Formats: sequence, C-alpha cells, structure tokens
Amino acid sequence: MMRYLKLLKNGQGWVSQMDNNKQNKYDSSIITRLESQNDDEIIEALEYLKSDIDIAKYQIDRLLTIFKFTKNFKIKHILAILLHDIGDIKALPILISEITNPFNKTHRGTLIYACEAFNCSEYLDLFITLVQDENYEVAMTCSLVFEAMTGTFNKKLLKENIKKLKEKLNNLNNSYEDCIKDAIMILKTKIQF
Repeated sequence: MMRYLKLLKNGQGWVSQMDNNKQNKYDSSIITRLESQNDDEIIEALEYLKSDIDIAKYQIDRLLTIFKFTKNFKIKHILAILLHDIGDIKALPILISEITNPFNKTHRGTLIYACEAFNCSEYLDLFITLVQDENYEVAMTCSLVFEAMTGTFNKKLLKENIKKLKEKLNNLNNSYEDCIKDAIMILKTKIQF
C-alpha cells in the first residue's frame, strides 16, 4: 500500500494545501500513521479522523487509496463509515467498485451503507440485484440507499423491478421478507415522482 501512497504524494491526487485554520489543527502524525505498514496504526489514524471530519476531508485522496488497496476488512469498514460522513462524491465510484468486488462479498453491508450518503440513482439496478441476491443486512441497507435516490426513474423499469422483488418475496419464509417489503414500498414512492 505504501507505494500507492507515494504515487499520490508525487502529485497524482494529493491535496496540496489546507486553509490556515485547518493547518493549525492538523496533526501531521496522522499522515505517518495512514502511511504505515501496520494495520493497527492505520486503524488508530482512522479512528482519530472519525472524530474530526473536517481534517478527514483533507485526507480524502489518501483515504480512497487505502480503501482501494487494503485487504483488511476492519479498515474497509472504518473507511466506509468515514467516506459516508465525509460525503465526497469522489468516493462513490470506488464504493461501487468495492461492492461489486467478489472479495468483499461477505462484507458488503457497511460498503452499501456508505452509499446512502450519495444519490445512487444511476446504480438502481445494482442495488435491486443486491436486495434479491444477498442477505438481510444487505437488503436492509439497500433500502436506505433507495430512500436517498433522487433521480428521475423510468416508471416502467421501476415497476419491473418491483415485480422481481415481489416474486422473490413469494419464495421466502424468513425475516428477510421485511427488508424486501421495505424496498418495494420505497421503490413504489419513486414511481410517483
């Protein structure tokens, strides 16, 4: 991961300046810990950044680089929450990429949660698929993403997706049903717009 951070340092995406107020608050040891080879130090830095989102915003490029290349699910989890709280749209394509990465299949809940901070209307099909193919946590979290969608939707396509979810619902007999019912209800409200 260190070599990817060095690429950023050499001017390929690093935030080069901070306003004077933030620079005074800025703790340079955060950079050192984020660049560490030690996962515990990275986690410590991320926990610190969770407590000061303003400083975390200045580290968005570093955070996205770490997010893309780490294999540590705890780091991905913390980063997903941070990216949600920061709300920088640059995170969305990377979040979508990580959600669709088979490596993360059993750890998608928090990644999907992070998408709730963005308008994911263009990814409606992905989230419909996730509701149908995944587990309770994923389906529940997708409903939050559906609620945050503000795009203009093709009503015919929405109705087809609702039909697919209803078919899935007819084949279930567990608590997962409630999540699909919630998703259907939310999607029906999108038809009205």
